[in-house]
Amino acid sequence: MKRDRKIKILYIITRMDAGGAQKSVLYSAQNLPENFTAFLAAGPGGAFESLASRGLKNNFFIIKSLRQKISVSNIFYDFLAVLQTGKIMLKIRPHIVHTNTPKAGIIGRAAAYIFWPRAKVVHTYHGLGFSVYGGKKRYRFYAAVEKLWAMITKKLIFVSAANMEEAKRLRIGGAKKNILIYPGVQFESLPRGFDRAKKLAALGIKSPSKIILSCGNFKPEKNARDFVFAAADVIKKMPDIRFLYAGAGGSEESSVKNLAKKLNLKKNFIFLGARRDVRELLEIADLYVSASLREGLPVALAEALGAGVPAVCYAADGTAEILKNNYNGLLAPKGNREYLSAKILRVLEDKELYRRLKTGARAFDKKIFSAQNTVSKQVELYKKILPRGILRKYF
Repeated sequence: MKRDRKIKILYIITRMDAGGAQKSVLYSAQNLPENFTAFLAAGPGGAFESLASRGLKNNFFIIKSLRQKISVSNIFYDFLAVLQTGKIMLKIRPHIVHTNTPKAGIIGRAAAYIFWPRAKVVHTYHGLGFSVYGGKKRYRFYAAVEKLWAMITKKLIFVSAANMEEAKRLRIGGAKKNILIYPGVQFESLPRGFDRAKKLAALGIKSPSKIILSCGNFKPEKNARDFVFAAADVIKKMPDIRFLYAGAGGSEESSVKNLAKKLNLKKNFIFLGARRDVRELLEIADLYVSASLREGLPVALAEALGAGVPAVCYAADGTAEILKNNYNGLLAPKGNREYLSAKILRVLEDKELYRRLKTGARAFDKKIFSAQNTVSKQVELYKKILPRGILRKYF
């Protein structure tokens, strides 16, 4: 590989799925200042893999053995993934290794420790990858694992104050090591000449009274199941309403779709799959809903508020940091399906409340959560942790 006189950043993420973490990492890799060169390595697959490959070209690497699931059956592949990641590091010789998401965080930091210890290592928690919903023993185990890996990490980035406070309680990292940087949200503009009627027709929707949108994958923590149950409850009272779910991938995809069939929601519920027209979907949506049980800072929710769409969500982690109850949306207790359904109905039936929440959504401060702001803060962090000799050489 041709050497250049630039600071090299290697981003590592488990898989390029269609998610907020992947969007944020890819944007950072493509938009660093000119005195930086970015590389991105990920496990195979994912809706955004082709985007990364086209955008970064030879600076995008596939870690062939990197599996998403953490299990005993994958230990052999994990070992291979560490070797493959180490090989990439030896080829690139990065100044900074920036890992993202749980599995890549372990694999990437292990590879850096073994093969390229001269690199400064940063890890971003896009939401803590473990939760009490998997059981208290599992929660304590993964907390202990994260505490161990934090010891060989220069800086730990948290995308929400809620996650940062939880890490503090668990004694992961410390005051000097932990830092808050919101994930980069790309607030897109509508395509010129956008036609709402044509968009509805393209989706096979005939003038419904209201449209409810949710975005996410089908992992257990995203809890698409409760969105389906809420839809069933709301449809009983508002039979003309339409529910849209944009997203794909995850262990519960088949079961959630089967649940929608079982509840006879075919006429009112559309699974859209992975989409690249989320901004257009938000333009036709009257309300955004999230039943997620575990979040860092929800990028899809930030996109919705940035488009002026009010929301009803479970109060999960960083959600409450951007969704202000009774200002730009309503919060419901995590896991309370009945409460979630009731909140959705309340917003749709109370015109004055809806007007007030929509006004609040339109006032959402996009600058704080913008992708550009995130990159600026990351670059500032990189400069702080790099040795002065390197900074003098490249700046």
